[in-house]
Amino acid sequence: MAEYGPPYGFWFFGKCTLWAAVAAVPAGMAGAFASMSRGHEDRGWLVLVAVWVALLPGVYFGVRWHARRRRHAARAERLYGPRPT
Repeated sequence: MAEYGPPYGFWFFGKCTLWAAVAAVPAGMAGAFASMSRGHEDRGWLVLVAVWVALLPGVYFGVRWHARRRRHAARAERLYGPRPT
């Protein structure tokens, strides 16, 4: 790894994994609120999974968008020099 760098996709999938784990926090909170009422304790897991699965496309496209911005910024810096501050 020191000679050739990380394998293809290492950073991208690592960031996706990290943000998917972070997305489990609001999903867990939604599941906890859904299971608070009496007689609906089993509903919490269903809500947790549904919210987490709903957040995953946002995580994926957010990481792709961030990587694309960094790649475009690096290319612009190579072509035009550093950005004036």
